Amino acid sequence: MDEAQLRDRIDSQAAQLGVDALFSEKGHYADARAWRFWHRGLGLPSAALAAIAGGAFLSELFLPIVPAMIAFSSAILTGVSSFLEPEQKAARHHQTGVAYGALRRRIRHFVQVQCKRDDLSVAQLSDGLDLLTRDINTLHADAPPISRGGFQNAGKQIKAGTADYTPAELAAAVGRRAGQV
Repeated sequence: MDEAQLRDRIDSQAAQLGVDALFSEKGHYADARAWRFWHRGLGLPSAALAAIAGGAFLSELFLPIVPAMIAFSSAILTGVSSFLEPEQKAARHHQTGVAYGALRRRIRHFVQVQCKRDDLSVAQLSDGLDLLTRDINTLHADAPPISRGGFQNAGKQIKAGTADYTPAELAAAVGRRAGQV
């Protein structure tokens, strides 16, 4: 295999890493949105029910069982929220999405700039690709898993262009022209 073919393979492999990073980035952002929804969906009703149950006037207006049921409902919501930890999960997915975005931009720079430099040898480009591969593998290993819904949502957004990506922008995200991804 000659040097030009090796450069093309390195360029192609780096572009694939960029696509992987893009889908992972958007998947984590989608999961962060979902967990923020659950955090608010459990926390706000729980707080409201606790406040209502704490009102002593309820026992005068209703049977004593009504405030007890409201307090019990609040306790269930609080327990579920404590168990699921949606706020922490949302933050972790968001931070992971940010990390994938930063890595994707490094990959794009590698594909658009480094791979085009004639003064870099194939060995240097290969080392750069190895480093990016290690970095994405480390990020994958440390990242929380993306839910099926998060991954599907990310894919739909990217492919439909609703994540502010046209086909040309998706190709550019990995250093290609439209139709080359």
